Amino acid sequence: MRESEDGKCRAVSKCFTIGYSNKGRQDCAHPNSLFFKMDKLYQDVILLPTRLKCEGYFYGQGKIPLISASASKDKDGKIHISVVNLDPVKERNLLCEIRGVSLEKVPGEIITANKINAYNDFGKPEEVKIEPFKEFKIDENNIVVTLLPKSVVMLEVQ
Repeated sequence: MRESEDGKCRAVSKCFTIGYSNKGRQDCAHPNSLFFKMDKLYQDVILLPTRLKCEGYFYGQGKIPLISASASKDKDGKIHISVVNLDPVKERNLLCEIRGVSLEKVPGEIITANKINAYNDFGKPEEVKIEPFKEFKIDENNIVVTLLPKSVVMLEVQ
């Protein structure tokens, strides 16, 4: 993952870690550990070129892209596409054109929560977790993705 995308993933991660507490009572999945599980797919891979056009998110004088994406190919030939929707309120639609590969099987995972300040705490049900992601359609050589607000999505083209 390029450093800029990694930074954006961390920005979303920080949204989910506000208020996280470590009381030592039992095991609790810290949101950063969830991002690490997805991020490990980016070890020893070939970064694939990506182009992305999207709206910007404005805060005060600053502006950042609402969506960030990267793609890589691992040693087994699987393509991993990670997408971050930084919009805390709106779903965003994304069209991913994949060239030179058959899109037969594309499992996906998502990290998000109901609230921007959600966190996991000991003794309570997890609010931030990795779940299967199915909010996409395959159309010939395209993947049409509906990104939930404040989410990180990983798709694996097999």
